[in-house]
Amino acid sequence: MGLTKPDLGAIRRRDGSMSFRPRSATVLALGCAILMIKGLYFVFIRPPLLPEDMRYMGTSMVQIQAPGIAAIVIVSGLASITWMGAVSFMIGSANGPVRRA
Repeated sequence: MGLTKPDLGAIRRRDGSMSFRPRSATVLALGCAILMIKGLYFVFIRPPLLPEDMRYMGTSMVQIQAPGIAAIVIVSGLASITWMGAVSFMIGSANGPVRRA
C-alpha cells in the first residue's frame, strides 16, 4: 500500500482537477469577518459612553462635556498617533516590503 498525502482542504472539482484551499485560510477569513462585525458594532451601534462607564470613572456628563476635557483628549490622541507613526518609521515597517535584487 502506497503513501498518500493528507487531505489539507483540497477540493475535487467536477472536471476531476483538485483545488487547494487550506483550512487555515478559511479560519482566518472567518476570524477577520467576526472582528470587522464587532468593529462596525462599536462604531455605528454602541453609544460612545455608557452610564456604567461614567460610574466607573466617578464623573458626571457635565464634567465630561467641559471644553477643556475635549481639548485634552484631542491633544493626547494626536500625540499618540504621532508617536505610533514615529515608531513605525524607526523600525522600518512604514517603508513597505524590502525588495532584494
